[in-house]
Amino acid sequence: MTTVGRPTGHSPNVVALVFSPKPSLHTATAASAVLHGVETKGGTTAIQHIHNLSDAETAIQACQTASAIVFASPTFNAQPAWPLKAFLDEIASRSFASNEHPLTGKACATLMTGASERHYLGGENLRSVLSSVFSMQTLSPNLFLWKEHFTGDHALTATASGRCYRQGEALHDLAAAVLASTALQSWHAL
Repeated sequence: MTTVGRPTGHSPNVVALVFSPKPSLHTATAASAVLHGVETKGGTTAIQHIHNLSDAETAIQACQTASAIVFASPTFNAQPAWPLKAFLDEIASRSFASNEHPLTGKACATLMTGASERHYLGGENLRSVLSSVFSMQTLSPNLFLWKEHFTGDHALTATASGRCYRQGEALHDLAAAVLASTALQSWHAL
């Protein structure tokens, strides 16, 4: 039997999409720290900020070329910011209209920031949507950070920085495994 797959040692290309209607220093800082963890394992990274639906086209293009995606958003009422919800609606609409699936079969991680720990379930809901609706391989657990994880100048505390870094390393490993899996690659091609 012949197997077709990615060459061993293929290093993932990871894009962090930061969804917020206004600049979110906490979310962007945490997303950058996750990407740093990816880079230390040999992955390539990029970060993109999506403030409204007009930014969706470049974000979709970034998803098409990425092997893994970090979905980062501040929380509002235990839900992701509206630009993330609008982006996923746009992806779903395009998928039905054109049979394009820029998220399907890719590894992803979710990163949410909030004012308090009470909003942590918003990321779990997002992970569920990404895996069940978009057939993404989601990293567990969701990474949720709140104000106690940041200093007064919006830097990460040492504990939060370590969590982000490890999440990036884990996402790198998950993406590499997904890329190397002939079973997952052929299943998503169906």
